[in-house]
Amino acid sequence: MADAPSVPAPLNFEIIRNGSPIGRHDMTFTADGNNVVLNIDIGIKVDLLFVTVFRYEHHNREVWQGDHLLSIESNTLSDGKKGFLRGRDTPAGFEIETENGKSVLPAGIMSTTYWRPTFLKQSQAMHSETGELLKINIADKGLETVEARGQQVQARHYEVRGDLNLDLWYDDKGTWIHGTTKGKDGSAIVYRLK
Repeated sequence: MADAPSVPAPLNFEIIRNGSPIGRHDMTFTADGNNVVLNIDIGIKVDLLFVTVFRYEHHNREVWQGDHLLSIESNTLSDGKKGFLRGRDTPAGFEIETENGKSVLPAGIMSTTYWRPTFLKQSQAMHSETGELLKINIADKGLETVEARGQQVQARHYEVRGDLNLDLWYDDKGTWIHGTTKGKDGSAIVYRLK
């Protein structure tokens, strides 16, 4: 009988926009036989003068066997617009269905949930909200100090560019602990591990 998979500790990020908290990105992991089940819950709310100007909710469930994505189910509400993604690994590739139809992505595709450090070796990825196939280039920018869990931590910085533009930091154990990107309006967005 195979050993149960190693299950990561929960990852709970505070999402900050231009220095102000706007939401959370929570990742929890459980074992299911030889698989790891990842559940993601994201909530963002941007207020301007006591009026909500943007709201985003994303719920995602992925099943992994090692570095292999077996299935994904996500539901998103982005500023009033609903979307969904269903996908599973098949002999033909990674079959997906969204509100826009069905398609097949390359076998072995990884999602944009960033928790697997092997994501950093990819040249393409599946957007975990839309199912879109993204072409990416990833560069190792070396060690830097970032804030994570209320402390200053040395972490390796990776720059992701292409159809996806963000920066990710991983600790010495390969755990995603920090991220930055730009909002559609050019605002600075930071993911800081709590």
